[in-house]
This record gives sequence, structure tokens and C-alpha cells, in this order.
Amino acid sequence: MTFGFAALFLWLGFVAMNYGWPRKLAERAEYFSPYYHTDIDYFPIIVACILTPLWLWAVTRKHVRGRQAVTNWCAGVVLVWSLLLTLFLPWLDAAKSMRPVVQSMQQTFTGEQVAALQNSQICVGVAADNHTARIAWQQYGWLKLEADNPHCRYQLVVRKPSQTAPAGWHEIWSGARPREKRDIMALWQASGDISTANTEFSYP
Repeated sequence: MTFGFAALFLWLGFVAMNYGWPRKLAERAEYFSPYYHTDIDYFPIIVACILTPLWLWAVTRKHVRGRQAVTNWCAGVVLVWSLLLTLFLPWLDAAKSMRPVVQSMQQTFTGEQVAALQNSQICVGVAADNHTARIAWQQYGWLKLEADNPHCRYQLVVRKPSQTAPAGWHEIWSGARPREKRDIMALWQASGDISTANTEFSYP
């Protein structure tokens, strides 16, 4: 019954987050993963559709003995994990991955700025010890971050929710993974002369 209810909940969750029914469950799915967009990949769905009746067959066999009971338990574990990793993987990726944050930040640049960044005419600096940002932008984005480069007009920082840009800088973008309330990614741009702004800039 435990694995059966868990499998039913996962199937309902998949329907809710992609088709909007049941409505309450769809609202909760959107709350926990607001960056998720409908993503229907038929191969994972086919795998899930095959495993579900196989599990039903396993638990409805007659004359279940000790070893068969253990097999049924293992089949239930495999079913729940398989449904989670086939039906929910795009939703989990949107909820926990840094990909939406990286893409959101990169979309703030205009076409001219993108060309200048790709030609190394301008740059975006980041603290060398900000490993999360450096790895995320290397994996999900096209933008190359400059570690501890004080000459960059743009600086990618991690700030607290109530923190503002220092004098000589202004914030042009901020973002975070869903439900992240402590550390916010922010992009600061020098307001005037870069040399003057750098004398007052330090990473949070």
C-alpha cells in the first residue's frame, strides 16, 4: 500500500505539473519549481508505463512466500525511484539546478553587450572563492567569468536580501534558485569611471 500510494501520488504530480490537474497539486508544483515549463519526453514516460504494470503484477501474485515478499518490496522501491527519475527529473532540474538563474542573468545583456563580452572587450568579474557561480556559469552558460578581476565593469556577487550595491555601482539583475532566501546572485555595474568605482568595490 505504501509504494502504491507513493506511485499514485507521483503519477498525479506528473499530470498536475504538466496539465494543471488536480489544480491544488499543480499550484504546489509551481510554487516549489516556478521555472519549470511543460516538458514531455516520451521515452521516460514509456519506461514509467512499463514499470507500473510490472509492479502491479509482482504484488498481485498468488502464494507469496518470504523470499517473494522481499522481491515485492524491492520492486516497490525500484518503481518509486524510477517514477521519480523519469517523470520528475525535468521538474527537479528546474527547482534545484542553477540553469534558470544563469540563463536569466545572461538575458539581461543586449546584443551589443553580448558581442563585446564574447570578444573580451568587456568582462564580468566574480570572487575566486565563489565556486558555485564559477561552476554554474561554466556548465550552463556561454559567459566566461573573470576571477578576482577588479577591472571588469560588471561584477557577479552573492548578497543578502537586504544588501544593496556599494557607492559607484548599481544593480542591474538579481536572481536565485526557487525558495532561496539567504543568498541572492546579483549583477552589479559600475555607474561611472571604472577606476573610481573599483576603489570602493569589494566582494560581499
